[in-house]
Amino acid sequence: MNAIVLYKIAEGKTRQDLMVVYPRHRARVDDFLAAGKIVSMGALAAPTTDGIGSFGIFTSKAAAEDFVAEDPFRREGCVGSYEIIEFVDVVER
Repeated sequence: MNAIVLYKIAEGKTRQDLMVVYPRHRARVDDFLAAGKIVSMGALAAPTTDGIGSFGIFTSKAAAEDFVAEDPFRREGCVGSYEIIEFVDVVER
C-alpha cells in the first residue's frame, strides 16, 4: 500500500528559509529516488488554507516514515506538522 506525506509549513517560515535547507532535503529525496521508494514529490503551487505546502508519495508507509524521520525540512524546523496517509493505488502502470 502506498502512502502520501503532507507537510504543513512551520509558522513564520518563509520560502527563503526553506531554500536554505533545500539542498540537504534534496539529497535525501535523491537517495530515496535511487532506492525506488518515492513515486512523486513536490511543493504545492500555493499552500492550502491550513498551511499544507508540500507532499510526497511513497511506495509504503514504512518508506514515508523513514523519510520523514530524518528529513532536514522536519529536523531543522521548516515543517510545523505532517500527516502520513496510506492509500490504495488503483492506476495500473
